[in-house]
Amino acid sequence: MSNGPDEPICFRLLLLEAKPESLAVARNSWPEAEILARSLDQVQGVTDQISREKVQMIICDLTGDDCPGLNVLKQIRRVHPQLPLVAVLPEQTFTMTLSAFRNGANDVLVHPLD
Repeated sequence: MSNGPDEPICFRLLLLEAKPESLAVARNSWPEAEILARSLDQVQGVTDQISREKVQMIICDLTGDDCPGLNVLKQIRRVHPQLPLVAVLPEQTFTMTLSAFRNGANDVLVHPLD
């Protein structure tokens, strides 16, 4: 995002965290990015926030097969079909990876993110 001719372009990233600071490694990996964060327990209106804040990428923490993050991914994908979505899984399993992709993720990472 650029606010003026002399200001640098900033990348706006939304982290959807299962618990506070669960995606701290992702936050720390992009010091030049503007980081927005929300808890997966409070995702009401997230698609509106994405439009309003001009979010350019989302990283979503998934905690299991019945995680609310899967529904959030599906909802975001429906409203913002071109937005890059990355799901972060607690462990690498075929079924969870498949669920993440079926619900709209473009890519999947596995904890720990170091």
